[in-house]
Amino acid sequence: MRVLSRGIQSRVALPKNAGETDPGFHHHPKATLPAIERDGVSMRLIAGTAYGERSPVETISDMFYLDVRMSPGSRLKRPSEHGKRAIYPPGAR
Repeated sequence: MRVLSRGIQSRVALPKNAGETDPGFHHHPKATLPAIERDGVSMRLIAGTAYGERSPVETISDMFYLDVRMSPGSRLKRPSEHGKRAIYPPGAR
């Protein structure tokens, strides 16, 4: 994953049955990505589906990719929609 000064570029592994899929690139401005607010937590759904929202970013497999900002002391129950999950904590660059 590369963090850019004005955006984010990431790659997601494809399911085995989609390994020959042609690569592609699609730009989605921040304003088109769903914003989710709950209990002191602000999220932006970058790709996939989570918390009843769907990102316009096309994905081949079921997944979610969230940018999460949490207030001190807040908690967040992770989405249960998908089996595979990853967390990229701030400062992990």
